[in-house]
Amino acid sequence: MTEDSGDEVVPTELIDYSSGVAPRSLSYAGRFSYGSVTVSRCVLGPTGGVKLGSTQLTW
Repeated sequence: MTEDSGDEVVPTELIDYSSGVAPRSLSYAGRFSYGSVTVSRCVLGPTGGVKLGSTQLTW
């Protein structure tokens, strides 16, 4: 997936924190699930000046 930000195309990766499989861009430092609630603590590698954002609420 990519995002067009004017002149350059920036790669975008969506992360499902409730999934037990960590994407290649991060590793889980800790993860706790209780029912439909998941709390994740992650370690993210260098981003090279890329904007980051993270919100995921699901029921």
